[in-house]
Amino acid sequence: MFDQEPEGDPHGECAAEISSLTKKLNEAVTMLAEWCVAVADNGAGWDDWDEHYKDACYRPCGLREMIDAKMAAIRERDKPNASDQATASK
Repeated sequence: MFDQEPEGDPHGECAAEISSLTKKLNEAVTMLAEWCVAVADNGAGWDDWDEHYKDACYRPCGLREMIDAKMAAIRERDKPNASDQATASK
């Protein structure tokens, strides 16, 4: 997958990318796990869900730009176009 030095170690730029991706993965899994625990342990408590939503949505971290870009793409994908709105209003 990544180029390797003769001794089997990844090149420096690959090692840096692996480290960055591993950090982002760990941040994402931690956010998801915290939210899942809040839901499982306090299922009826919206305040608990809300706090973890705010953490995931606004917490400054290495994932912030990736999350913001993905959210924008989803909003664009889900935005009704003019013909959909005209059909829905009939």
